[in-house]
Amino acid sequence: MTATWGISILTCPRLSARFLSPISVLTLLGLLSVCRAEDFSVFRLTEGSHVGAYPQINERGMVAWEGTVTTDPDRWEIYVYDGGGIARLTDNELYDCNVRITDSGWVVWQTLEGPHGHIFVYDGTGTVQITAGEARRILGDVNERGDVVWTECDPLVPGSCEIMLYDGTAVLPLTQNSHDDVEPRINNSGQVVWRSADDPQADIFLFDGIVTTRLTDDSHRDRSPQINDNGLVAWHRLNAPAGFSLLLYDGSDIVEIAGNDVWKTCKLNEGGQVAWSGSEMFFYDGAEVIPIPDYAYWVHPPSYFDINDNDHVVFPSHTGGGRDQIRVWDGADVTFLSDSAYDSDYPDMNNGNQVVWHTFFSFGLLDTEIFLAVPSQCKDDDADGVGNPASPVCPDARWDCDDSNPNIFPGHTNPYCDCEMPHPTGTEEVCSGGIDEDCDGLVDCEDEDCLGAPECALPCGGCLPSAEPSVRGTGAVTRSGALAHATFFVLPAVQIFLLKRLLRKKRPKRALFRGIRPEA
Repeated sequence: MTATWGISILTCPRLSARFLSPISVLTLLGLLSVCRAEDFSVFRLTEGSHVGAYPQINERGMVAWEGTVTTDPDRWEIYVYDGGGIARLTDNELYDCNVRITDSGWVVWQTLEGPHGHIFVYDGTGTVQITAGEARRILGDVNERGDVVWTECDPLVPGSCEIMLYDGTAVLPLTQNSHDDVEPRINNSGQVVWRSADDPQADIFLFDGIVTTRLTDDSHRDRSPQINDNGLVAWHRLNAPAGFSLLLYDGSDIVEIAGNDVWKTCKLNEGGQVAWSGSEMFFYDGAEVIPIPDYAYWVHPPSYFDINDNDHVVFPSHTGGGRDQIRVWDGADVTFLSDSAYDSDYPDMNNGNQVVWHTFFSFGLLDTEIFLAVPSQCKDDDADGVGNPASPVCPDARWDCDDSNPNIFPGHTNPYCDCEMPHPTGTEEVCSGGIDEDCDGLVDCEDEDCLGAPECALPCGGCLPSAEPSVRGTGAVTRSGALAHATFFVLPAVQIFLLKRLLRKKRPKRALFRGIRPEA
C-alpha cells in the first residue's frame, strides 16, 4: 500500500566525487525543495503545523519518532510508521522522547517529568514501564533481545549517575561508584560499553555479561563509545594537553586509527568500519582512512550521521551560506537527498539504504516534518508485491516477513501466512481442515507432507492394482511428474474422484495414494 500523505517524487542530479553538478531548485508545498537522486525516491511521512523530530529506522523499514500533538503543541508523544500508516503509541501529559526501535519492532523511549523520568518498552502488543522510583534517567540503547541500558542519577547528588541494565525481567546496576557513568551502548550479545566522567579524565569500560573491564586508564578524556556485535569498540579521545584522536579496541589491543581531525563522536558498523566527522567526513575501511568528498562544512555539533553495514554513510552538511542538507556517500559518490529552504538534520539509515531525517519548516523547533528516502527499486525477492524492507515504492508498502516465499505476506486471508498475525514459524501442515498451515500453496492432502496420513487414504475399498500395467481399458489414468510411471485401475464409481484429485495438484509431488504399483 503506497503512502497517501503529501508524496512528491522529483528528480535531481547525482553529485560525483570528481565534480559538483548544479542542483535545480524544486519547490514542494511552497516551502520545501525535495529531490530524488537517480537511486532514491523521497517521501514526506508527516504533514502538519507541529513537530516530528529525531526519527529512527529499523531493518524492516519501520520508522519511530517523537512529536507534538496538532491540538496541543506542548504534548510530546511517540509515533511509528510501519508502511501501512502512522500510529501513536503514547497518549499522556508527559514529555515522551529519545525513542529507539529494534529490528523486531520493539520501541523504547523515556519520559521527562521535571527532573525525573522513566523508561518504557512497547513490544508490539503492549507497553510496560520498566523503571520505578524518582530519578533522572537518560536512555542509552536497546538490543534485539530486548535488553535496555540507560544512565540513572539522583539530580541532587553529584557523581551519582550509574549504568542500569534491564535484561527482560529485572533491572540490574552495572556500576556503583562515586563518579558519573554515562553514554551506555549495548550489542546483541549483551555486551555493554560506557564511559566514566571522573574529572579530569574519562575512561572506557566494557561489561561482557559477567565481568567489567576497564579499557582505558590514563589522563585523557575518552567519550562517545560505540560497540558492534563482534565486540569491537570505537571511541573519540580528547588528548591531554590538546588534540583529538579516534581509537579502536579489537578485543585484545587498542589502536589509534585517526588523529587530530576528529570531532566529538564516531559510528561503528558490524564489519568494523568507522565513520566520523572533522573538517569533513571520514571513513575507515579497516586499513586506511578515506576522506568523504562532501563539498561542504558543518555548522552544528557533528553527531548527526550514521553508517550502515554496506559501508554507506549519511550525514547533514551545507555549503557556504546554505542550510544543512542530507547527503549519502556509497563508497564512491555523494548523493543529495534533500534541498530545503530550511535545515534538514538527524539522519538515520538501515542496511536497506533507507534514510530518515527531519526537516525544519520554520526557524526553531516549531514545525519539523519527517522524511523517508528509499532506493527507487522495490526489493521484493519473492515477487509478491511486498518488499523487505518495507518501502513506499513497492505495490504494497508494508513489510514482507518472509521475502523468499510468495505465499507469505501481510494481509493474507490465511492467518498462518499473514505477516500481521502472530503465529509460530515452521508450522507443519495439518492434513484436514482446508487450511495451508505451512504456506507452500498446497492444502491438506495436496501437500506431500500428508503422504500416508489416514485423512488422505482413498475411499475405494474395491480398488485393485493391475497385474500388468496398461494404459488401455476403462478406468486407466496416467499422470506425469511424480506419478509418471504409475497406473491405476479403479472402479468406475471413483474414477471422477481420482481425476479431480489429480488435476487439483499445483505442482508435481510424490504419490499420495495407497495401492500404487510402479510399472516394471
